[in-house]
Amino acid sequence: MKIRISGRNKKISKKEVKEMVKFYLKLLMEKTEYKDKAFTIIFEKMSEEELGYFVHDEQNLFVILNKKMNAEKQMEILAHELVHVKQYIRGEQLSNISMPDDVYWEHPSEIEAYGRSVGMAARYIIMKNGKQ
Repeated sequence: MKIRISGRNKKISKKEVKEMVKFYLKLLMEKTEYKDKAFTIIFEKMSEEELGYFVHDEQNLFVILNKKMNAEKQMEILAHELVHVKQYIRGEQLSNISMPDDVYWEHPSEIEAYGRSVGMAARYIIMKNGKQ
């Protein structure tokens, strides 16, 4: 597995972002499912409404996060987007198209991502605090 971090993020170090990606992926999948993948986590300026998103090409997986969010929210949105990565890798994601809000909130892939992300971020924080 290759993890690349792009963009400036003053809230979370590159080392910690890589640690989070590894931790979250272990929660979501078997290592054999992601060990040959290349991940790029990109921090960039976005509007306040935008939190993050996941895109991919043939060989690379990109998670783009709003660098304006606080560290805790970035942890949660990273987890959320990695749930979408898991859905993509396993062929579970039903659609990558834009949806109206009333459909978006009820879409099974979003229900799973929102449902799992808060707990995943909390588990990371507990694990991290237990290490210190």
